[in-house]
Amino acid sequence: MKNVLKLFGIIALVAIIGFSMAACDIDEDNDDNGTPTIQSLDGIWERSGGMQITISGSAGVINAFGNLNALWTDAKNKNYIKLGDQHWKTITNTGNLTWSGQQLGASYNTSSPNVATGTGWVNCTFTMSANGQAVTVTGTYSENEAFTDTWTRSSYSLDGVWERSGGMQITVSGNAGIINAFGTLNALWTDAKNKNYIKLDDQHWKTITNTGNLTWSGQQLGVSYNTSSPNVATGTGWVNCTFTMSANGQTVTVTGTYSENEAFTDTWTRKQ
Repeated sequence: MKNVLKLFGIIALVAIIGFSMAACDIDEDNDDNGTPTIQSLDGIWERSGGMQITISGSAGVINAFGNLNALWTDAKNKNYIKLGDQHWKTITNTGNLTWSGQQLGASYNTSSPNVATGTGWVNCTFTMSANGQAVTVTGTYSENEAFTDTWTRSSYSLDGVWERSGGMQITVSGNAGIINAFGTLNALWTDAKNKNYIKLDDQHWKTITNTGNLTWSGQQLGVSYNTSSPNVATGTGWVNCTFTMSANGQTVTVTGTYSENEAFTDTWTRKQ
């Protein structure tokens, strides 16, 4: 059996795929054609399917998986790859709009192409578009098959799956987040669930609106009750809240105030 590497993502080829992202720096000097030269890949880039990588300096880390093929899903399930892991390393500028580096791939045996056996690195080349909004990554898989992948400049998004201590999970898409797992609930929320006031697939966040770099406003679902019976749910309602994401995009803190002037702060961790 031959052990080979396969790309991280959607394409089912024997390979490793490259990716590069960046918020670019523009040199004040122009090239011979008067075009500003871009000096950095630093920033966030996204590939078709939703995978996001954040580059800082010579390395790029995974901040969202998006849709994965069967091999990379197996590698993720086996903890060979995790959010925050490097996807690119040894990134080195080689000219105007070009870099060299290495990209992570998942290894497998040819007899079981969807069963991950580990990870490894392949050399790749990054070529940025003149406007700095796209980067093409090229290289060669372990079976001497060339690959080409294009990534576009992006920004941090709340889209994805978030989990709070206790196991509650919310999936955000666009301006709303729905409940896909309750986890451990307190007595009030357990009563609300038992009374069918809250259900899986109900909205937990709505009207999510970007308000700045790494910040959003929105509304969060709450459970109502009478102060004389604080563990007996009487219905649900909405309160205004603010989302603040960490610089690496892996956690988001949600703050707001309930109707009894009780402030809340919840921290959620990105799961996908």
